Amino acid sequence: MEVLTNPCSDVSARPLHAAFDALRHMRRHSGRLEDIAAIRSALKDKDPAEGLAAALAHVVGHEPQLVELLRDAVIADLQRTSGNLFRGWCVVGA
Repeated sequence: MEVLTNPCSDVSARPLHAAFDALRHMRRHSGRLEDIAAIRSALKDKDPAEGLAAALAHVVGHEPQLVELLRDAVIADLQRTSGNLFRGWCVVGA
């Protein structure tokens, strides 16, 4: 995933980089609570969330296992803890 070209400010880049690290870990292992928390943190603010979405758009076609893990672990966790916020959303490639 392309981290260096993302235009986030330094403050916004911290949660984005942590989310990228979590995604790299998740590609090799199942999602840990720390990984889910890092991705969740990046989704709290507009700039890191947009950066994460842009990066994921580049890899969804090449990383079907990662997409499945994001769907099953991260999005499921967000749905449980965020109520109806994600009702009606679908995951590309799922």
